[in-house]
Amino acid sequence: MRKRRVNAAMRVWLSLAATAALEVAVVSLTPPTASEHYGAAGRAWRWKVAIMGEDMALPRPKTAVALAESIVERSGGAVQEAATLSTCARLLLIVAGNEDAVAATREACAAQIASFQTRPFDDWRRALDAAGDDIVQTSRAAPTVSDDDELGVFEAATGAEAGAWLARVVAGAADGPSAFDPFSSRKAHVLKQAKQCLEKCRAGKVGPVRDALVRSLEAGKRARDATTPEVSALRASPRDGGARTAAFSAAINLSEKAGELLADDVAQRQLTPERRAALGQERARQQRERVS
Repeated sequence: MRKRRVNAAMRVWLSLAATAALEVAVVSLTPPTASEHYGAAGRAWRWKVAIMGEDMALPRPKTAVALAESIVERSGGAVQEAATLSTCARLLLIVAGNEDAVAATREACAAQIASFQTRPFDDWRRALDAAGDDIVQTSRAAPTVSDDDELGVFEAATGAEAGAWLARVVAGAADGPSAFDPFSSRKAHVLKQAKQCLEKCRAGKVGPVRDALVRSLEAGKRARDATTPEVSALRASPRDGGARTAAFSAAINLSEKAGELLADDVAQRQLTPERRAALGQERARQQRERVS
């Protein structure tokens, strides 16, 4: 208990020591319900399928990069970094920026959707065949969207909550315990997609967004690893509901931890050398307290 209090205090100290208000956020789009099919949610999902596809076996990495670039460019400085993670069940925009980053990401996507509604599908298909470059051009020309219904189809989370949410998706635990299956090769495909997204981030030397993907992949791998005790127990008794619930709970705990670690990573990136040295001294002091 004392160690947990010390860790919590350290996270608070880190947040106060940061020199700029940079934060990671996740903005998500999921399939519409039957009643939402012809509304804003349905239009948004048809746009997602058109540009990113619906089949997990057909990734479009160049289009994903183009969409991320268009968000950064259109945000007017609110979004400093962005990455796109698309699966058959959701579209995730992982962004890093200031307090307006979520609103800017929603608006950039809503502008794309509005443009999609007014263009023949073949135009979009040709644009995608051109590696998604047209997405950036469309974003520049699209008018501002302020309709709450169009913007509200995108869910969002920030900070540690965003990191935990992303980790749940990568771990396969985002849809509840009944859908959790750490042994499913189909559901594990999201790990491959997250790795591909991470490789793009490494190529672009992305900072906090890369941190978010690294932490989510760590949690996702452990949530499926047979050496994790709860996963091992489920493998031994696959029909045991209690074992499945325990494995799911372990995945959730790993995801929450990933979110906390991400918050620390982001805060660390914003420390000046002087404050980093002071942080080292503070850690040494806390270590001495634990020993004593």
